[in-house]
Amino acid sequence: MTSAPSPNHPAPQDSGTFRKLIIYLPIVILAVFLLVFAIANRQTVALSLSPFPWVIESPLFLLFFFGLFLGALVAWITLAPGRWRAKREARAAQKKALSLEQDARNLRIELDRRQPSHAALPSDQQ
Repeated sequence: MTSAPSPNHPAPQDSGTFRKLIIYLPIVILAVFLLVFAIANRQTVALSLSPFPWVIESPLFLLFFFGLFLGALVAWITLAPGRWRAKREARAAQKKALSLEQDARNLRIELDRRQPSHAALPSDQQ
């Protein structure tokens, strides 16, 4: 007996929608939080870069977002060699897999050539 999908038990084909909800809901919550943070922190602050004589005056939320961006950029640059190495290893593994598949095809062809065909056997031996 199959039952119709209910709100408590969605149909199996709805798993893609649920997965999208799981991915996008935290992004929307974070975006709302950042918007509220930006609105609440519009006052200008002075950022002193001691021992340098530079002072940057900017709204607090811009300095915060710049710091987030700068941290993400440093992390992306730091992790780049690992990504490059993984891509290089994946390409090498792909080439090896293709080579092994071709070798397997060649061996099957050679095996078929060396073994007598079942179709060539008399009907009483099949």
